[in-house]
Amino acid sequence: YCGLHRYHLPGQHDQCDHSPTGECVEEATGSKAALFKAERDIVQEKSFETAVFIDKDGKESYRKLGDKSSVSFDKTEITAAKDHVMTHNHPSARGLSFQDLHFASRANLAEIRAVGLHPKEGKITYLMKRPEGGWPKPDDMFEKISYWDTRLRNRLHPLLQAGRISDDGASRAHHYALAALVAKDIGSEYRAIRIKPRGER
Repeated sequence: YCGLHRYHLPGQHDQCDHSPTGECVEEATGSKAALFKAERDIVQEKSFETAVFIDKDGKESYRKLGDKSSVSFDKTEITAAKDHVMTHNHPSARGLSFQDLHFASRANLAEIRAVGLHPKEGKITYLMKRPEGGWPKPDDMFEKISYWDTRLRNRLHPLLQAGRISDDGASRAHHYALAALVAKDIGSEYRAIRIKPRGER
């Protein structure tokens, strides 16, 4: 039970900041310090997406600015991203997209993350890790994502048409469920972590 008088979807959790004990901290330390600092920087931006790449030593390699809903990469950048953690902001506060999941396979990322600020729920971090056996090949990954994407659209469209769910609700549910279903299909770890605003219990 999350304190907002509703129950979470499976896999969602409450946390404060990224400290092991759950209390809020100004700066994380250790191997993920650069990652968490970058996410605190970019999550505030509502006008455009920013992608940040963290190498296997925990250091920030580079950032790239995109537009309101995407960041584009050339072949050289995709090759250079191998084994990195890539995090980026979603101004909509929605979960990992079709494009995000496919990019994780194309770039062979160690982990892909998206962070957003929801007006009611606060900061949410979505993450998917590379499966132990590696990502499916990009073409295979695309087919898997497309399969689950179509099934979800067929499930959610009637609810949307009947007025039982809002456009925003349908989109948020779609993003969350798509990543969860793909993760289960490929043997990956997927989580959605809600970071409580300071002072909230």
